[in-house]
Amino acid sequence: MKTCKKYTLAGFLAFLLIVSFSSTQTVFANSSDDEEDITALYPVEMDGKWGYINRTGTLIIECQFDQAMAFTSELGAVRIGDRESGKVSFINKTGNTVIETEYNWVLGPVNDVYVVVIGKCDNGKWGLMDKNGSSILEPTFDWIWINKDWPAAVHVGGCGEGKWGFVNKAAEFTIEPQFDYAWHFAEGLAPVRFGTQESGVWGYIDNSGKIVINLMFDDADSFSHGLAAVRTGEKCGYIDHSGSFVINPQYDAALSFYEGLGMVRVGDRKTGKIGYIDKKGAFIIEPEVSNGLSFSEGLAGITMGKKSNGKWGYIDKIGLLVIDTKFDSVESFSNGLARVRIGKKYGYIDKSGNYIREPTN
Repeated sequence: MKTCKKYTLAGFLAFLLIVSFSSTQTVFANSSDDEEDITALYPVEMDGKWGYINRTGTLIIECQFDQAMAFTSELGAVRIGDRESGKVSFINKTGNTVIETEYNWVLGPVNDVYVVVIGKCDNGKWGLMDKNGSSILEPTFDWIWINKDWPAAVHVGGCGEGKWGFVNKAAEFTIEPQFDYAWHFAEGLAPVRFGTQESGVWGYIDNSGKIVINLMFDDADSFSHGLAAVRTGEKCGYIDHSGSFVINPQYDAALSFYEGLGMVRVGDRKTGKIGYIDKKGAFIIEPEVSNGLSFSEGLAGITMGKKSNGKWGYIDKIGLLVIDTKFDSVESFSNGLARVRIGKKYGYIDKSGNYIREPTN
């Protein structure tokens, strides 16, 4: 499910969500429960340059950047230059630069903490900074997983060779590097793996590093809503904090709960169907769609596959199609808007499916 190899994801596990420079990276926990920001700004591309629009689709900051990240709070990260040599800076909502950095990538934030990267995202060095541009962790790590809970999971020693451990805000290891893989803390527990991705076993540790849920799973994810998705053999289910199965392994894939629903797959990746269950394992939305996203702001992006000619739309929490399947790809809703793609052009829609910004390139 997760490896040391760094990768770009489009809705992976939708366990976590962050939109970074027009691609989705899983580094932070989903914050879709936050209140909507009526002053939010959204990145938009015109003629190869990026700027920002507001919730009504009005261009607020002229398209002048090579890449741009969605505003969070009062700041937005932008880059002038390519991904290898360009530097990230932070601008305010009037477009003025307020923080300059030496970083090539910035992801986040969660709780005013950003992941920062020097070098390429897949082989650079990772650190953390606060919203004022001050370093929390210098970029010396191969990889970082961070949630709202500290300590942060970090990888050292080189990808494929090193180990995972956990550090506090002073960059001190509170749990020494010893795991072949680790995921972030959530609800006081973190999943860890000993052994390879193919044959290793997963369990859960507490903040002291003690294994409190035995190493017995073939795959595991962080807790959400009191449950964690795990795999034993070929099937996935959900456990509670004691390690007991609350929902027995029966699905071919299972993702974390968001907004009270867990997304699961019945069948293989090619022909299987996606559905949504409650915390007792009952299907609230039967497995009838070919692919989907976790719920955000009451809606989830889905595709019916061949039945919808591969097009995507959105369903509500009772499974009704509320926005027609007419897009080539979709993203989750944030602050009332979602970015959608038709062909190579991107635009924004509201929850009624109306364009706030027509697709442009």
